[in-house]
Amino acid sequence: MSKCLPRYPVEALASGQQGLAVIDLYLEPDGHARSLSILQAPSESIRREAKRCVSQFRAATYGTKHSLRHSKLYFYFVLGQHGGDVFVLNDLAQWSRLADIRRSVGSAWMR
Repeated sequence: MSKCLPRYPVEALASGQQGLAVIDLYLEPDGHARSLSILQAPSESIRREAKRCVSQFRAATYGTKHSLRHSKLYFYFVLGQHGGDVFVLNDLAQWSRLADIRRSVGSAWMR
């Protein structure tokens, strides 16, 4: 299994773009994405980066060789005082980290 963590695009940082990117995908039994579509993204540069990342993603293997698994990935691109952060909301540890940051820093973390 390989994780996917997009980089914050320079264009999105410069133009102040932030928000949620949602990717719909079907996974082969070997974990590779068979097809994917970007359901939403706050900008074209974030859309391209999310697609690049997911195209390299490999999930854990599962099931029989003829079954596909439907899934969605959620990436939260957030601007902060020191640049941008990307959180994979499917990852409980990152979700918890985002919640902890928002609680400790409050609205000062967000622009």
